[in-house]
Amino acid sequence: MTNASRYGDRFAKLFPMLRQPNSGTVKSLEKAAFAAVWITYSGPVGEPTLPSTPDEAFGLCIRLQNQRGEIWVDGRHIRKGALKDETTIYDLRCETIIHFHDPFDFL
Repeated sequence: MTNASRYGDRFAKLFPMLRQPNSGTVKSLEKAAFAAVWITYSGPVGEPTLPSTPDEAFGLCIRLQNQRGEIWVDGRHIRKGALKDETTIYDLRCETIIHFHDPFDFL
């Protein structure tokens, strides 16, 4: 796993499957109040992410491949898109847990 900065490190800690050596890639770019994180993983997916800690920010997720999964925001199950190039906006003040059913690649 490659971690480029504190945002990449922070997101990587939420994904248990990325803890295995050479299991995925996490890269990030930070410029002032903007940060971008790219996370990709192609191995077997079993565990959901850990709950995110609240942050005064919003996240825009762009899926770079088709990817099925389930998502819970503040304990409520919500519909998660699965199509490549689909985007989702997340309020990062909310606790978010994602259980991927497929390998993932998103920005």
